Amino acid sequence: MNPPTVPYVSNVGGRALRSPEEIRHDLARNVERPVRWHDATTLLFELGVRLFVELPPGDVLARLAADAFPEARAIAVADAGVGSAATLIARHRSERGALR
Repeated sequence: MNPPTVPYVSNVGGRALRSPEEIRHDLARNVERPVRWHDATTLLFELGVRLFVELPPGDVLARLAADAFPEARAIAVADAGVGSAATLIARHRSERGALR
């Protein structure tokens, strides 16, 4: 594993992790601990993230993000489709200059 080039936010701790070893440990713990989704997404929003993309299945997290962060955009690939999500991500990257 290499250090991340975009923020990796722990679902378990709700904090940004930077070292591959910390991330590896966090990924292993994810299956046995409660998810701190709101803490993690709040941190991402504070770091400047304005696009949340939920991967299938479902759209619950995208709807929660839309309610929690009205200034951000949140989509579910299950609803928008892969092509639309990819187009939106590319547009967002070009407008912001980074994946945020």
